[in-house]
Amino acid sequence: MSDFPYQRDPFVDVNPLLTVQDAQEWLRESSGVLRNRNPSGCPCCNQLVMVNRRAFNLSVARSLIWLVLHFVANPDWIHVPKKAPKWMTKAREYPKLAYWKMAEAKPNLTDPTKRCPGWWRPTQFGIEFAYDRLRVASHAYVYNKAVLDYDDTRRIGIRDALRAPYDYSKLMSGGGDFDVPASDDNQTS
Repeated sequence: MSDFPYQRDPFVDVNPLLTVQDAQEWLRESSGVLRNRNPSGCPCCNQLVMVNRRAFNLSVARSLIWLVLHFVANPDWIHVPKKAPKWMTKAREYPKLAYWKMAEAKPNLTDPTKRCPGWWRPTQFGIEFAYDRLRVASHAYVYNKAVLDYDDTRRIGIRDALRAPYDYSKLMSGGGDFDVPASDDNQTS
């Protein structure tokens, strides 16, 4: 092992007789990782196991509006890597829309084991949220790309997620390419 202070020996405190099913049970019941959201080491491999708290933030909200406006104009799957503006593909926040069931990725029908090929569309729930008809939990608790729970202590609408200086009415009317203010680092080219 190196003397580098943050490097861990992956085989310390590992039980080689533990099955994956045992580890999943430990994760669910006794570890507190899922229940208390405390990071811990996996009993099989000692890899860090933790639940992430994901916010429905500005980039997610802007991505939803862009997706909804393009879907309403042409109700079909949208190839985001080719069609979306640079700020959206650079931030890569749009996949988080799936945590709130506001967008879905097109399934890969030729090989279901492969990742999403980049085609997305908003759900009806996402469309309703974009048109400011619904409120959702401000945060989702995510483990291994699956939502375990939502933090319902604060419910937000699309306008809450956008915040100033974004003009909701301008964005919904297709105002430009969602021009980013000059002070924002995600400026489009």
